[in-house]
Amino acid sequence: MITKNEIKKISKTETRTVEIVRKGICEATKLTEDIRNRKPSILVVEDEKVCAKLLVRSLRKYGLDVDCSYNGKEALDLVADDESKYSMVLTDISMPVMDGREMIAKLRQLAYNNSIIAITGDALSEDVQAVMHVGANEVLGAWKACQIYVLHN
Repeated sequence: MITKNEIKKISKTETRTVEIVRKGICEATKLTEDIRNRKPSILVVEDEKVCAKLLVRSLRKYGLDVDCSYNGKEALDLVADDESKYSMVLTDISMPVMDGREMIAKLRQLAYNNSIIAITGDALSEDVQAVMHVGANEVLGAWKACQIYVLHN
């Protein structure tokens, strides 16, 4: 059974992640006249559906438009269809079909210039540096908290 302290810790991690994303959107999004009244749109790329749904729900609480894909290939196709649609891409690193590192590199090759934030539970320093090297703006390493929460419920 999950304790109150574990719930508080998960809640703090979720809130910190959402706040970092929200801050990044405010800094990264330069809205033009014709889209000023639209809400910023974020693409979440996460293969673990429970974690994806938790992150999407958390971001929507802040009034953001959020789309979700479950692998890098799907995400790349969504961004390629309309490069200006997403103010930010939030992605896991380890995924099937196309991992986050390859997807980030290909997004940058498409000239996607908005923020890309990588989220991982396996934040080894060499992985973080490799993801930053291919074009991620930031790497958040405490995403496995949602998995702990799910396993205990």
